[in-house]
Parts: sequence; C-alpha cells; structure tokens
Amino acid sequence: MESIDEIAQGISNALAISEEEAIEIVSLEDQDSSRAERFLLVGRLLTPKVFRRDSLVGTTKSIWHTREGFTVVPLNDPQCMLFSFQNDFDRRKVMRGAPCTFDRSLLVLAFTDGR
Repeated sequence: MESIDEIAQGISNALAISEEEAIEIVSLEDQDSSRAERFLLVGRLLTPKVFRRDSLVGTTKSIWHTREGFTVVPLNDPQCMLFSFQNDFDRRKVMRGAPCTFDRSLLVLAFTDGR
C-alpha cells in the first residue's frame, strides 16, 4: 500500500503543467513596460460554450506556423485573450489568414497596442 506522501507526489506529478501547456501571465505593469517591443493581437472566441484555453492555444500554435513563438495572455472576459508575438511578420501573417475557427466557433482577431 502506498504512503500518503507517495500518493500526494503522484497527484502532484499528474497535475504538473508541461512547457507546451504553460501560458505566460503578464501583469499590467509588465504590459506597459514591454508594449513597444511586443506585437499584439486581441482575440475573442465567439461561443456561448465553455472551452479549454490550453486547447485553443495548442491548436493555434499548430495551424499558424509562426517563425517564432507567441504567448497568450488571458483577459478579464473568459472568451478574450491577448496574443503576443515576437515579431510583426508573424502577427501580420496570422491576420492575413484570419478569420480562424476553433471548435466550430469564430475566433475574431484585431490589432492592438495593448491599451
């Protein structure tokens, strides 16, 4: 029989977030200081359903094929998120491919400066 510590460690390992699943959380202060060096899109998934943000992030990463990575920052509205690209080329490439869908729902994207 497993000890409580072994069970807790097993649960902890099962709940650990991998690098692929991780999303960067940026405070408002960080956004203000890095606004000039970020290339941002704001997105809203038009759905009444609850969706898994990590699934949306994984799907967009696989279909957008950006040269460099991007991060996704959750916003106050659960359907809204901020996509932060490392270069303008990738951001514009994504916008040229818009509109996008996820789980049969439209993902609306717009350029933003983060304000």
